[in-house]
Amino acid sequence: MCSNRPWGVVKQAGETLLQTESLTVGGVLVLAILLFGAFRKGAGQPARLFGASWFLLTYLPISNLFDLNATVAEHWLYLPSVGFFVFLAGVHFDLSARHRRLTIALACVAVAGLSARSAVRSSDWVDPETFFRRTFAAGGSSSRIGVNLGVIYAARGEHAKAEAILRKVLQVFPNYPLARNNLGIALSRQGKTKDAEAMFETASNSMAPERGGYPRTWDAARNLARLRHKEKDDAAAFSILERARRDFPGNWELICFQAQMIHEIEGPMKALPVVKDFVRDHWWHARASITLGGLLLEIGDLPQAEGAFRQASMLDVHDAEALNLIVLLDVRQNKLEDACKVQRRAVARQPDQPRQYLLLSDILNKMGRTEESRATLAEVSRLESMARSRVAAN
Repeated sequence: MCSNRPWGVVKQAGETLLQTESLTVGGVLVLAILLFGAFRKGAGQPARLFGASWFLLTYLPISNLFDLNATVAEHWLYLPSVGFFVFLAGVHFDLSARHRRLTIALACVAVAGLSARSAVRSSDWVDPETFFRRTFAAGGSSSRIGVNLGVIYAARGEHAKAEAILRKVLQVFPNYPLARNNLGIALSRQGKTKDAEAMFETASNSMAPERGGYPRTWDAARNLARLRHKEKDDAAAFSILERARRDFPGNWELICFQAQMIHEIEGPMKALPVVKDFVRDHWWHARASITLGGLLLEIGDLPQAEGAFRQASMLDVHDAEALNLIVLLDVRQNKLEDACKVQRRAVARQPDQPRQYLLLSDILNKMGRTEESRATLAEVSRLESMARSRVAAN
């Protein structure tokens, strides 16, 4: 009986199976060579045994026998390669004098060639776009590389270029939800709303087992809800978000957009319970605490707002946004001394940000400490001068 699957799918499955079998056969051959060399008698046996053991032990963790928290792990081959070259050195020890000279010559040619290739390849790293563009061209329609290149074009506003790249990715990986989601964004920015909706629909409705490897597929549901919200179809937008929240429980981005919609439609008081419930269950989430503080500030509950901002500032000890919001509260209540202390902490967290010095200077001015205020503004001028110098140097 003939298969009812498209020939292209059958062909692709066959090619994938052939590649898998080739890799398996190659792996078995390499293992056999390593074992044979390790146990073969000769002057180089200790080096071969050591090299083979090094290679096998360091390669084992990335051999697909265990789950990896990475999509690609070829950069982890550096350590096993050391053992492989020690093994080759052990082989070299057992060769005749004539063959040793030949292998040394071949090794020198290989080093020269690989060094030249490395120098050429290093130019790919001049900036992210160059790296992704050249890698995409060299490796075919690699899914992650293609999506990253499309995102770079989209960030620059070149949505037609992003669309072209992402469509190439989908020709090879038609069910890749990240590519569909980003293509939907590129289409929507070009005003192709219907095509964008279709992309978001297929990306957000992927079966759970298929999207398990793509942790950001909730983004498609949020983008689809955003389109429905712009079309004033809020009932459909809320329905999409509720379904997505069931598929991705505890996702802050979905809850944040839902709260944002409620805020726009019914005001901050109605949005407050949604955010408050999330913060109660995810006390460690700094962004959620900042959002909660902002809602409390809007409804005039200043003490609780300050408490939420203080919690956020403790959760993220590098970010100064929560501290800036505490300063805003203190200034509003004319607690300038407290505001000055908190803003100095913000400066300590972000000493290279002129904005932090400007805020501190403004507070010092309000306190009548004009000399300190001028000294703080001088730091702003110094930072801006350094930034101009860096731009000129590049």
